[in-house]
Amino acid sequence: MMVLPMVLGSCTPPRNAPVSMVQDGSSFETAIVINEMSESAGIRAEYRWIKEHYSGYKVKRQSQPNYRKRPYDLIQIQFSDDRVVSVYFDISNFYGKL
Repeated sequence: MMVLPMVLGSCTPPRNAPVSMVQDGSSFETAIVINEMSESAGIRAEYRWIKEHYSGYKVKRQSQPNYRKRPYDLIQIQFSDDRVVSVYFDISNFYGKL
């Protein structure tokens, strides 16, 4: 009888626990974090992620904005129906590293 309340209690998150957000790359806050240690590996990882999550696109534009003192790659991809999707990558792990 006492095991059930202990198990349920241990599954409840603390009241001040941060809300987990899905990293889908749709904004700065949900940017895909690239965990490579060189620019060449990081860029390959970005394009690999896009290829794994989208098909039938071409890269329309790429920029490197800063947000909250961190560097990002913002890659806009365009589809044959002219729809444009922006994908945000946190590149702080590899930016500026050979």
